[in-house]
Amino acid sequence: MHKNLKCLIDGGERVCRVEEASAARHLELLIDITHWKASDILRRFLKGDICILVYPYQDQGIHCLWFSPTNIEIDKIQYSWPLNRDSIYLYKHCYSGKEMKMDGHILRSVIECCKRKGYNKCYITATGRNQSLLSLLKKEGFDKFRYIRYTSWFGKPTYRVYQRNLE
Repeated sequence: MHKNLKCLIDGGERVCRVEEASAARHLELLIDITHWKASDILRRFLKGDICILVYPYQDQGIHCLWFSPTNIEIDKIQYSWPLNRDSIYLYKHCYSGKEMKMDGHILRSVIECCKRKGYNKCYITATGRNQSLLSLLKKEGFDKFRYIRYTSWFGKPTYRVYQRNLE
């Protein structure tokens, strides 16, 4: 799904504190939240990925969201699509507490942060089974622009892309 950030107006009620993470300042925290090895986190930073930390004021947990400014990659089906310079792809959401879904405040906070960093479009992938995420994305103004139908025949992944014209 896709959202145009050009017309996004900064402001409104602040319910979260948002900051961009760095390997130098936040590596231990990122290991605790994501449960990844330090080498995996460093590899993402070296690749140019961006990590944004969200601290909700009413919650004790920390949200960690990973973005790619270069391409959309879906490893499961070996699909990759390059992004324009003004676009960013949200590919991973981790939470420091118990399992927590992303809500509108978290999503709006990171989208405002992306807009301030100069990105005009944000992409997110969601499976058809994740109806709560799909309804949140629709509510927040995301449009479906590409539908990928995935099948696996004898262990070999295949997919077909159905695209909507964005212009």
